[in-house]
Amino acid sequence: MKTNLSPSDIVSFFSSDFHLEGDITSINDIRIEGEIRGDISAKKKIIIGESGKVLGDIEAADVVLLGEVKGKVVASNRLTIGKNAFFQGMAYTDNIQVEIGAKMEAGIQKFSKQVAGGNLQLSVKPGSLLDHSQKSKVLTKDQEVDTAIASVS
Repeated sequence: MKTNLSPSDIVSFFSSDFHLEGDITSINDIRIEGEIRGDISAKKKIIIGESGKVLGDIEAADVVLLGEVKGKVVASNRLTIGKNAFFQGMAYTDNIQVEIGAKMEAGIQKFSKQVAGGNLQLSVKPGSLLDHSQKSKVLTKDQEVDTAIASVS
């Protein structure tokens, strides 16, 4: 029996032993279980799995964080942060779900179309947690961070 998959049914999967320094862009869904040092964008959904680590910006309609992320996250539809996730950065969305237990040091702002597509530049003090010039410095889950509960207004 032959199964026909349309291009929109395909998910790009990066396994736990996958490491990349560079940007990823896709029209399909993306699931990251490995480590990416660069920006990721997709038209539909990006999932950072429990073993996934991203140091860079993420942009998609739906974003699910289950692993570690340091950077800007733009979710035009929905952002979900799982109970075991570790997120440092800035989130832009109109719809956010943060599970109890998630570790965050993040700001949250309402999504606007001006944010999408890289039109936003964050002002960051050198050496701060959001300073992307120090890409080799990644915090681990063992380090203490403040937990934040926030709402989008």
